[in-house]
Amino acid sequence: MNNRLLVTADNLNSLYYIQLAPFPNTVTCNISSESPDGWTTGVWNSSCDFIYSLVVPKYHPSNDVPYFVYNCIDQFGNNMIGLYADISNNNTCIFKLKNNAVVPGNYSTQNNFILCMEPNGSGVYGFADDFIFYYNLSSFQLSVLNFTTFGLSPRACDMIMSGSSTFALVAGYVQTYDWSAEEMVFLFSLNPPLVDLPKLIDVFNIPRVLHFPFGDPRRNRLVAQSRDYVPQNSLSVSIASRTGQILIGIQSLNTVLLLILDNATNPTGFLNNSSSIHSKQNGVVMGYGKSVAWLDNEGQTAAILANTYAYFAYEWISSSIHVYEIDVDSFNDSLEPLTIYPNSEQVLQPQLSPSFIYFVSSSGHVALLDNLGTPFVLLSAPFGAYPTTSTSGSFSVKAPCIRGTYNNHYGIELCTPCSNGTYSSRGAINCSACDSNVSSFCPFGAVAQLFYADLKSIVPQQDYPESPELTIFSDILLQNMFTLNHESNHCRIVSPLTWVIFVVGLVVIILIIMGISAFYPRSHLHRNRVKVIFKHIDLIGEGELWIGGLVSIAIIILLTFAYLFSHAYYYRYPIEQVGSNPWFGCQNDMRNSKFSSSMQMMGLQRITKENDDIFDMLDRQPFTLNIDFINTAFTCNDSIVVQRLFAYTLMSLPITSCYSTKNESIISLVIPLPSHEIYLQLILPGVRTVGAIRLGLTGPGNTSDDERSTLRELNFASLYEPLLNNQVLAPSINFLIRMTRIVNQTTPLIASDPIIFGAMWSYAFDTKADELFITETQYTFYKRQKTLINITLSNTAYFISNLQEPIVKYNDLIFHNLLFTIVVLELFGLLLLVFKILIVPVFRISIARISKQTHRDRSDTDQLTSVAVTGGQGAVIHRKTRPSNDDAEQPSRATIRHHNF
Repeated sequence: MNNRLLVTADNLNSLYYIQLAPFPNTVTCNISSESPDGWTTGVWNSSCDFIYSLVVPKYHPSNDVPYFVYNCIDQFGNNMIGLYADISNNNTCIFKLKNNAVVPGNYSTQNNFILCMEPNGSGVYGFADDFIFYYNLSSFQLSVLNFTTFGLSPRACDMIMSGSSTFALVAGYVQTYDWSAEEMVFLFSLNPPLVDLPKLIDVFNIPRVLHFPFGDPRRNRLVAQSRDYVPQNSLSVSIASRTGQILIGIQSLNTVLLLILDNATNPTGFLNNSSSIHSKQNGVVMGYGKSVAWLDNEGQTAAILANTYAYFAYEWISSSIHVYEIDVDSFNDSLEPLTIYPNSEQVLQPQLSPSFIYFVSSSGHVALLDNLGTPFVLLSAPFGAYPTTSTSGSFSVKAPCIRGTYNNHYGIELCTPCSNGTYSSRGAINCSACDSNVSSFCPFGAVAQLFYADLKSIVPQQDYPESPELTIFSDILLQNMFTLNHESNHCRIVSPLTWVIFVVGLVVIILIIMGISAFYPRSHLHRNRVKVIFKHIDLIGEGELWIGGLVSIAIIILLTFAYLFSHAYYYRYPIEQVGSNPWFGCQNDMRNSKFSSSMQMMGLQRITKENDDIFDMLDRQPFTLNIDFINTAFTCNDSIVVQRLFAYTLMSLPITSCYSTKNESIISLVIPLPSHEIYLQLILPGVRTVGAIRLGLTGPGNTSDDERSTLRELNFASLYEPLLNNQVLAPSINFLIRMTRIVNQTTPLIASDPIIFGAMWSYAFDTKADELFITETQYTFYKRQKTLINITLSNTAYFISNLQEPIVKYNDLIFHNLLFTIVVLELFGLLLLVFKILIVPVFRISIARISKQTHRDRSDTDQLTSVAVTGGQGAVIHRKTRPSNDDAEQPSRATIRHHNF
């Protein structure tokens, strides 16, 4: 083929198949005038019995008549060559045999007979075991020379031109020994019209550069006779005209060599050093390199026919075309192809057999031939597109790049996935960079810029509350009554100890006032009245002490708070009915509930009528599987298959809902499940990748008719995302979800009330997160055929039983409050007794002494300073001074002397 013409020879039916550009809207042709117009076939010249090969110019000018050259064996065993050309000149495509000739000389039928056309299309060279010829396409002159001098049995050839000089690269076999032949490549200089034998420039011996390890059957491979035609011994060769890079395919060794000419414009030989000779192998099989071709003249992109045949039996296993981006230094076994045809996006064309035997390339297009003789052409696609093979014709058609990929050149390969924090939309020429200033999620093959804030799991509240530290009501009551909390103003206000301290402060103030009033006789009346009042409210001294009344006020306040606290605390049960924060304490989670949990086997405890209803509600709750594929090119229009394994048979399950969000970068599937225990397979076809996955279940809640049993709504989803940007969901992953029943039993406050049941499903993912994602490359991307997600849903053989009981019931509440009242009264009575025995006597003695001493001092002062006039007599009072240490124990005395004056 070339840019104007595609022609195929069918030896079985003696037919040509010809199609003219423009491709793919091609014009079909016939050859002879005997064939009706519109036929897609034409009968070749009856003198040909078997067509060896066809050649056309590598590039055909649009204003020239399309033509092709063939070589064949006629019915008499002669070697023939001929030319067909289109004589219509109006795209009606009528080809006519312009010339044919038998190769002169008494040459027998040649098993190895190949053609090579000069790059300018002026003539054709033929190489055979015994001869070489030049066929001038203008004069139809045929020049023939004997070719046995070189001992080469040709298998493939290619040509380049430099000015008026033509160079031919011919690969074939040379009989080095009587019992064996070796693969060799000859570089000739040709000067048409072939007056003399070609000038041999250089020879490359292939076996000398290929070394196989011990045990490799290729190490002992033997080609006995070079002239014997054996299909597995075919060779292929292609030259990049501008760089002089040479691809040589040796399918029997499953190897492709990369050689370089020393000068692409005027070669004098091969570069023969270790840095210029490279090879790529495809394992210990056959078929790799059956055909090779450069897709450009620069030697940057190459296509290789990678067939796989069993080594000894030569039985076909598989066929594919690999496209490589060539860097001379990296052409080795580790080089991965840019794309492989067929793949999940470029499927095998329906008319093609999966076994390929040959392909050719022109202008970046690739035409391949299957083993049934059916041709198909992969046409180069423009920027932002790729060639799709989902067509009934013989040519691919362009399709926009799938989202997450881009294409910025002409070629037959698939579009390149975006990577390194970039994304693309459909039909992109280049990828767009994700914002590096924000936390964005842009994995390999991203279709949009998503943010981690948008990727969340749905986690329901499954933890059952734990019992508080104190589960004895007397301890709780004492802790709240005798704790002074300063965390907030509310805590200070509602703390009973705050008010007790306040009352005690008032008592102290009153005591001080009462003590001071004792020194003022005028206030004794009021003081006595206050005492009487306080004695009447004395609870602990039985009216004996007026100070007991003051303390009783604090007792009354403390007991009032205790009763209010107990009443409010009693009704904070169960936790499902506890609403607002309590007013009576600083602990917002204060509840009259204690909890216990146990794990019990199914069937052993489900024996009572009370809990049977809640288990039935659990078993009847319908499950719905929800799956979100995040940052993916898959759409709801793709053929996503959901299957259930039932009785060893895969059965399809319907997807009731599929919708996309976030600029169609997330698709969500809703799949009702027919059972609580099930095995599912989700198959996502094609090379499209998934950046992250979110998977969960939903189920509606329910309440029994008597409202004693309540089933909670099921709603959870777990998000799984890769650790690295170049990772995507693996082609095959497994999820195991284990569901466990949780039954909550609430004991009533009043024994006659019924038990309340609540239930829900608990979940646990038994999944190896590190196996969910793989590091993706362009090569593995194109090898991906589908994404398989296996989901197993199972129920555990046990259930979790949670029991909620009140810390204090009504009778216990009364008892503890009475006990608290007695304790408080006794406590304050003890304090008052201590006050009466130790403090009051000391206080009284001190007050008496102070009062007596004050009274004496006042009497002495009055007598010393007074003068009495009574009948001329006077009195002089003499007071002794403070006694010395010797008479310190003697009381002081005053001596009154009477004088007359």
